[in-house]
Amino acid sequence: MNRSRALSLLFVVGSSLSCLGCGSSEEAAPAAPPPAAPRPPPVDALEAAMRAREETDAFALTPYEPPFRATLEEGDRQTFSAVLRDGFCYKLLAQSADGVADLDLFLYDQNGVLEQRDAREGPHPVLGGERPICPQEPGIHRAEVRMVRGHGAVLAQWYVNQSL
Repeated sequence: MNRSRALSLLFVVGSSLSCLGCGSSEEAAPAAPPPAAPRPPPVDALEAAMRAREETDAFALTPYEPPFRATLEEGDRQTFSAVLRDGFCYKLLAQSADGVADLDLFLYDQNGVLEQRDAREGPHPVLGGERPICPQEPGIHRAEVRMVRGHGAVLAQWYVNQSL
């Protein structure tokens, strides 16, 4: 490339760069994304207590699917399913009302194989805290809530590492 051609190219590039701020501010600023829809308020004290735990037990995670609700007596168990997608990591939190001393969670993969269980004693189990739940392929996962000691209302909520 000859010298005059190189200087011409530098002049064009330099003029373009110097005019990056030219024009109206509407042209230069990209449009802001629409604000995320606010979550509806909690429907009861159980859901409010669950949301209070989100800062510690589900930090930077987004609720996934509607929460599961049940009222259980000691020894009862209930199951519910969720489609977990590959490329995401999940946590499952359970919240229980007064009167519940020990609640357990179990997670089964799409083949019915036990994948995780809550090993802690207490009324507020968590799955995915010690070992992330990150499916390698999408599939229906079954969660089981077991009332070990006590009785009362329970709520279980899935959380995901980003909004889908």
